[in-house]
Amino acid sequence: MVVEMGSHTFHRGRLAAFPRVYAADGLKVRQRVLGRMVGYSTTKLDRVDRVVHRWARVRAGCRAEVPPLIQTMESQVLVPTRFSPVQ
Repeated sequence: MVVEMGSHTFHRGRLAAFPRVYAADGLKVRQRVLGRMVGYSTTKLDRVDRVVHRWARVRAGCRAEVPPLIQTMESQVLVPTRFSPVQ
């Protein structure tokens, strides 16, 4: 298993409502496509308008276009070390 870590940097002022709306409307769809969620977080110290998400994946896939409220999207595939609790 690998962990795919993605991040979305939002335009100023657009992040506040995102977690609530995403939980209500987008999470079930993403779980069907991406599988098991490992974590979903918003940043507090680094970039104020940023969300970071992690998904347990068999392999990494491609991503669709960036929605208008998101400024940038990034994705990294994280391969666990042998001593990592996430395998």
